[in-house]
Amino acid sequence: MRTLAALVFPGFQTLDYFSPIEMLGDYGDEIEIITVAKGSDPVSSVHGQKIVIDKQLSEKYDYDLLFIPGGDSALNESEDEELMHWI
Repeated sequence: MRTLAALVFPGFQTLDYFSPIEMLGDYGDEIEIITVAKGSDPVSSVHGQKIVIDKQLSEKYDYDLLFIPGGDSALNESEDEELMHWI
C-alpha cells in the first residue's frame, strides 16, 4: 500500500482538495490517504468547511506521494519556511 500525504492549509480550495481525494479514495487498499497540516486543529477551507487532520508536519512520517491542493492562500503559505522545508 502506498501512503499519500494530503496537505491542507487555511483557505485551501475546496474543489481542489475534495475532487482528487474522492477519485483517489476509489483505490481502496492501494492508497492510504493521510491529511497533514501544521497544527492539530481542524483546518478551514476558503468556503469555511473544516477538515480534521490525521498528522502534523512535525510528526515524522515517510510518504510515497504528496498532494497539495490549490487556493489563493497557497501564495501566502509558500512564504512559510517550515512548510516549504517539509515539502
